[in-house]
Amino acid sequence: MHTFHGPHIRGCLVTKVVDGRTLKVKLNPSGGQVRSATRDGWDDATVSEKFPVPMPVEQELDADSTAEWEEVTVRLVFVDAEEANEQKKELAPYKPVTAAGIDAASWFKKRLGAANDGRCGDVPVDIEFDVSMKNEGSIERAREVSVDAYGRLLAYVWKDGTNINVDALMSGNSAYFTKHGRSRLYHGEMALAEKLACEEMRGIWCPTQDFAWFSEYKRNYGQLLPWWHQREMFIEDFRHWQHLGLADDVINPQHDYKKLMAAAAARETATILVDFQPTNFSLYDGIMSFVRYKMNTPQPVTGVCIFAGTKKQPFNLWIDTDDSAESERIQSLIHHRYSGLSQNYALVTGKLFIYHAKQRPQMTLESCDQISDFPCKPEDMSAALRSHARTRACAKSQSTTAFAAA
Repeated sequence: MHTFHGPHIRGCLVTKVVDGRTLKVKLNPSGGQVRSATRDGWDDATVSEKFPVPMPVEQELDADSTAEWEEVTVRLVFVDAEEANEQKKELAPYKPVTAAGIDAASWFKKRLGAANDGRCGDVPVDIEFDVSMKNEGSIERAREVSVDAYGRLLAYVWKDGTNINVDALMSGNSAYFTKHGRSRLYHGEMALAEKLACEEMRGIWCPTQDFAWFSEYKRNYGQLLPWWHQREMFIEDFRHWQHLGLADDVINPQHDYKKLMAAAAARETATILVDFQPTNFSLYDGIMSFVRYKMNTPQPVTGVCIFAGTKKQPFNLWIDTDDSAESERIQSLIHHRYSGLSQNYALVTGKLFIYHAKQRPQMTLESCDQISDFPCKPEDMSAALRSHARTRACAKSQSTTAFAAA
């Protein structure tokens, strides 16, 4: 049996392979485990609100006993196999179906013994979550922070002691997908798997593989990988700031949406981690909508709504007018520094409120000073990093001295 390193659910059942990175999975209500308080073992944990008390482990499984298990959609975390199914109209320009995507889906079905339509005969797997230490105390919290923009559960999938996520990279069905940060648990294994696939020219890395027979589109990894890396570096910096206690007050909508809603309802001033990556082909830069509305003026005014959240966790930034000098500066800053194939992430500070027409949290942008790359003043950030470096150097020096004295 393999060794787990994060919160996990053993004995789950795959019911369907959707595409080369997505599964339908029934969660075993008795399989949840989290780190013990002493961190030297694992404690049983509740998996679903429907089963607050786990069923006896010795209970024999059959179709009747598993029929009530919670079924979820699981996306292989850090895997981004290309599309095998037609997407909704607004996503189609960003996610066209490719032959590489169809090949990846076929590989995944074969790997799990699924039929051509993806259906499985309840294939047993374990799933594991990649979360920070502060979020690994319960399966409920691990699940809450492991959900993507489409509501899918992000996880590693283990079958017969093998990490399927690593296998997908090793087979060349996906690049190591670090657009939202790198793996906390298996970064080395996943980076090596991608390297070996490149060396062996497997799948998407095969230069002689011509997918033009299916469509004119071929994913441009020469463009995508540097973009993913930019975003990865920001997230690694942000994790470091969290470790140093510099980002304790920052709200991440994906992880703390309830906290964001409460702060907006109370009209609090807060700093929000936003993602300006393009999400809608019909909008300017994929994120900006120009809205005509009436103020206390003879003529209607055009404002700017910037979609900085997701469908599952919506969050908007609002600029009252589109043509004032400061508005144009804000639009220019976002366009040139944060939108498109850039780092996309920024920290935005301001007063929150609820946009009551759609009951979603919103913040008004009035100045470029509200947008930053750091959770505090740049000079305070530099001072904190210098202090951390000195502390580490001092600790290393003391350790070396103690070793030499011994």
